[in-house]
Amino acid sequence: MNGEVETYDYYLTGQCYGFQLFEGDVETDSCWGFLGAIRDIQNSIKDYMPQGFESIVEKLQYTDDNDLDIHDYLEETEELDNEI
Repeated sequence: MNGEVETYDYYLTGQCYGFQLFEGDVETDSCWGFLGAIRDIQNSIKDYMPQGFESIVEKLQYTDDNDLDIHDYLEETEELDNEI
């Protein structure tokens, strides 16, 4: 029962995550349904990432932007990569 309450709490508090991978502006892969605090589920997400993309998970950030434009996202990601 505790596990069910915890899962429902993650759902109610918006701690549900997934990822999308794009080549240009075409989605090539995705996986959804990761529940928990983002820092706690990074290893679970890595298990589902295609080989060679696992390092992306370390750069995950929470966003609540339902109108996210892929071009804006790619520009922001490129800027972050240039800073590192």
